[in-house]
Parts: sequence; C-alpha cells; structure tokens
Amino acid sequence: MPRLGGSRYDPASALEPRPTDSESANTLSMTSPPKLLLRHPVGDQVRWTEVPPTGLRIGRREGCGIVIPHDEVSREHAELCFEQGRWILRDLHSANGTWIAGARIAEHALQDGDRIQIDDCELLCWIDAPSAARALSDSMVCAGPGLDVASFEKLVAQVLPERERTPLGEARTLLRLFHRATETLLGHDELDAALQSLLALVFEHLPAERATVLLVDPSSGRLVPRWEHVLPGVAASGQAVSRHIAEEALRSKQAVLVGDAAADERFSLAESIRAQHIASAMCAPLCHGGRVGGLLYVDRSTSGAAFGATELGVLSILSTIGAAALERAQIRASLEHERRVRERLGRYHAPSVVARIASAAERAGGVMQSEERELTVLFADLAGFTRFAEQLPAREVTQVLNRILEQLTQAVFAAGGTLDKFLGDAVMAFFGAPLAQPDHASRAVRAALDMQERLRVLNETEPPERRLSLHVGINTGTAIVGDIGAEQRLDYTVIGDTVNIASRLQSTVAHADEIAIGAATWALVRDEFEATALPPVVLRGRSGTLEPYLVRGRRHA
Repeated sequence: MPRLGGSRYDPASALEPRPTDSESANTLSMTSPPKLLLRHPVGDQVRWTEVPPTGLRIGRREGCGIVIPHDEVSREHAELCFEQGRWILRDLHSANGTWIAGARIAEHALQDGDRIQIDDCELLCWIDAPSAARALSDSMVCAGPGLDVASFEKLVAQVLPERERTPLGEARTLLRLFHRATETLLGHDELDAALQSLLALVFEHLPAERATVLLVDPSSGRLVPRWEHVLPGVAASGQAVSRHIAEEALRSKQAVLVGDAAADERFSLAESIRAQHIASAMCAPLCHGGRVGGLLYVDRSTSGAAFGATELGVLSILSTIGAAALERAQIRASLEHERRVRERLGRYHAPSVVARIASAAERAGGVMQSEERELTVLFADLAGFTRFAEQLPAREVTQVLNRILEQLTQAVFAAGGTLDKFLGDAVMAFFGAPLAQPDHASRAVRAALDMQERLRVLNETEPPERRLSLHVGINTGTAIVGDIGAEQRLDYTVIGDTVNIASRLQSTVAHADEIAIGAATWALVRDEFEATALPPVVLRGRSGTLEPYLVRGRRHA
C-alpha cells in the first residue's frame, strides 16, 4: 500500500488572484464551502478525491464516495459533511472506529493537514479556503527558450534534432514512444483512467521513483494534485511535489530539469527539496492549445544516474500527449455532466427555463446549494381518488392518473414553477426557486386555477361517475431549498414549516374544487385575486391558529 506524505502543496501561491464575477439575484446561490481534498491509496497509486459540497461517505460498500475494500471497515464507516461553516468528519457507529491523531472520534471538525485513520488506510486532509485562491493567468502559455511543450512540431524538432546528429536507434525509440503514448492516452474517454495511464507510461519509460499529476481547478485556478505513484520501497515525500520546482515550471512556462538538486543553485537551498531528499527531478506543464491544464512532476531521491536531456525529452513528450488526452477527457466529462444536469432539471422544470438554471448550476459545480429563501409551496390532491381507483382495473386507473398528472404538471410549468414530486395522486410544487421570482405567490395561485380548468376539460370527456375534483393548499414563507438527500440520490426539494402548512391547508381546509391559501399568500395576491376569509383554524401539529382564505378567482379589471 502506498505511503502518504503530509504537508500541503500550493504551487500557485505567488500568482495573481482572479477577479470574482458578480452574479445577478436571478440565479442559484453560489455560496460553496472551502475545497476539501482527501489523499488516499487506490491500489498501488494514490488518489486525491475532492469532496463535493454535499459531502460523501467512506466505507466498504461500493456506492460510497471513497471505498476502502477491507473486511475491518464497516459498509458505511464514516461521513463528511459541511455544517455551520466547517467540514465535519462523523463516525457512523463503525465497529473499529475512526481515528485522528491516535484518538478515536465520534465527530471532529477537520483542519488542514489532519490525518484520518480507518483500519490501515490513512487519508490526508487538504482544506483550501476560497478566499485564499489564486488564479493562473490567462496568458500562461508554454513559450520561450528551452524545451517548449506548447507546440507539438516544436517539441519534435527539439527532441529529434537534425538527422545527422540523431542516432537512428534513438529516433526509432522516440517514435515508438510517440506511438505508444498516443495510442494509450487518447484511447481513454474517462479522465482518471487517462491520468493513471499517464503515470504508468512515466514509470515504463523513465527511471522515476515518485510521480504526481496535478490539475488546474477551474473554479479557483489553483493547482491541485489528482493522482500520484511511489515505487515500492521508496520513502513517500512529505509533499505532493517540490513547490520550488513546480513554481519554476510555471514561471518559465517550460519543462524544468534538475539533474543534480544539490548542485543546482536555483534549488539547492529550497526547504521543500532538502526536506524530501530530492536528488533529481523534472516537471513539465500539461499544455494544450496554449493553456496550462496541469503539471506532470517526477523525482528520485536515491543515488544513481540523474535525469538528463533525454529523460526531459521523454517527459515532455508524455506531458504534451497527456495534455491533449486531458483536454479530450475533460470535454467529454463536461458534456456528460451538462447532459445529466439538464436531464435532471427536466424532471422539475419547463424546457424554457432549463437552460437558464443549467448555466447557473454549472457555475455552482452542478449542485443546487441549499439555502433559505422566501417562496410559495403548492399541494394539489385529487379528491375521492381512492374510491375511484377501487372501481376500475389497475391498468385503467394508471392511464387516467397519468393523463391528469400530465395536465397538472403542465400547469406548474406554464406558471414557471418547480415540480417537486408526485405523491400518489397528489402533486407538490413550489415557486420562487431556483430562479428568483418576486411574484412567486401569484404564480402559485395562477397555477392552481389553471389546474382546476385543465381538470374540468378532462372531466368533460368522462362519464359523470368517473369525474374527479381537486383540492389545493398554498402557503408562502421562508424554507430551505436545494439538493437534499443521500449521496447516492439527491433531490432538489424544499423543506420547512412553510411546506407543512401548505400540506395541511390542502388536506384539512380545502374541500373538493377549493383552493385554500395562507394569510402570507393572501397578503401578496389580494390585488390580483378574490378570496373569502375562513374562520381561524388550528392545524395538526401546530399550537397557534391560522387564518386561511378560499380563492374565488381573478379580480375583474
């Protein structure tokens, strides 16, 4: 099992900060927790896993965010979640415990550099606050003298110079490397598979002892480690890479060779190099289309032949082809992610608003962040449907219900609402999220009236004994809205007392063909609709009284 190092790496700390784009109020909340990465072994390599804003679980079960396939690890051993401004590690009553600094913990607020011990697996924490983020300059291209990796033609000219100065055997070897790397790296559609193959090629063609792939985080511009590999029997470094060597690769915009770290005046006094006992190292930007997407770093700490120009050429070839494979995999991942986002949004929203929400969700990493917001919730239920269903075959009941639910859904979409869920023969929807809608209460009442009209039209095609009616409850107030649920399944939904009151208005106040609304909703729509005040009621589960109103229709101009 690979051994893990300790201190964090920040090669972009000296780079300029990226300005923050201001977002309009008509988009999703962009607030997100500080980035948390966990460094942990995966087979004979080491993976850096970014914890999503919604958290993840660690355990033996395949569905966990980080899987530790050891018998001593519980199926769901521990979980990570962001609460009250902190990343929390919580043990899930595991048999053998979750440990930090030799102490068994039930719950622990994580700090940068914490080491989590689960069985014999150690996970190193890297917490990176967004306020400290630094960006790579848009002009960061790999240009200038030396081994230029920005252009494939230039790289070939540098690695394979004039014919008379290049032995035929060496040329053939390098061409075989080109072919092998191209065939291997460009054959992967999935990002992590491509990066693991890149590391495998490094150890196949270079006398490296340690190798790390770092990628540029698109949200902050920081370089973050993704995969690393250490040869068996070689001491793991205290850092993912030497910060000084990585910074030199970024500053010079070219591949960097440190043939003898002790003798190289650029690095001989660098603390990170001395601490890791680095004897020789190389670092090459993953540069494609003039932009840096990451770094490929290798080093060795034992005595023996130092890296030279030939090894630097090999690393540059691998980094150049690896950069193309990286961009290809990232584009495919981005397209697949957008497809999934739009597919999921299509469950809740009309096609006309999916594109607007999808663009905001992309900026939030594809996750609808939970937030408190004022909105209006609607519950609509078919009155007498249970008795109706008892009189017909199940197939016919399903057909009737599907036709009705389709029309109720279209009424929600027509008003710009969010379809939360179907509850048997009932519909739950809300208005005012994820896109801000100042008239959310009015939209909800319009949707309810539209539902009644659509059901009336459907009833005209049915005999009297098969006609159904609707009772609706609507309430306005603050609630928590966002992606809520388990790691394996997140639903965009709304929770809170506002939701409970809307449900009670529908089930206990509104009768067939009635729309009952709360006082807060009435205060917002009284200029647009007519309603009748009902006597105060005490709803189940509440101590105080509520003043409901029955909507009679729109006011006439």
